[in-house]
Amino acid sequence: MSDAFVFVRRQPADYRIAKYPLSSFENPHWDEVSGGVQTTLFNQSFIYGYVWCDGMIEGELAHSGQLGIENHGPCPHRIKVCALKKDNESQYNTLLAIVGPRPRYERSKPTTGNTCKKDILLVLSDSKESRGTIIIDKLLKIGHGYSNIKALLKRLDREDLIVSGSDPEDNRFNYYYDKEYWESVVLPSIKAKRNNSTSASSK
Repeated sequence: MSDAFVFVRRQPADYRIAKYPLSSFENPHWDEVSGGVQTTLFNQSFIYGYVWCDGMIEGELAHSGQLGIENHGPCPHRIKVCALKKDNESQYNTLLAIVGPRPRYERSKPTTGNTCKKDILLVLSDSKESRGTIIIDKLLKIGHGYSNIKALLKRLDREDLIVSGSDPEDNRFNYYYDKEYWESVVLPSIKAKRNNSTSASSK
């Protein structure tokens, strides 16, 4: 057990991951509500537990206390985190032995009454662009399932109905764009920045 580790995130869709000793991952359980911003994940439960914000071996987590925003007093804080299967293939059976099988939930209907595909297109046509974690959170709050959202975003991208790409200023963030907005605004902006960078480097 002393050599066992667990990789955790604050929310399932967050890109930040931290490595902790498995023994420090306290009170593991199935839940639909994330740590931090308390996102409710409709029809999708994950393994959550608690760790101390300063106890990580390496990596980073979304935690306001580490940014000097001490809404709950100075660090360290005991924070809620999730352990995804894709991050913990070697330890996942160990976690399942503790928490048991994933609970079954009755699927609720989206509040809009629309299909997930229609709501994705509506959200993007309204906002023109959306960071990956933000659009997923919006669709989860409407009532669509996490796996369905991820699968449909990939499919709509392949079908050229939406466009996915990275923020030119920060490649860590994945964005989804309304196709018309991408072609008329984003792509010309990226090309202009590249041309300016090339011109500057050639001087």
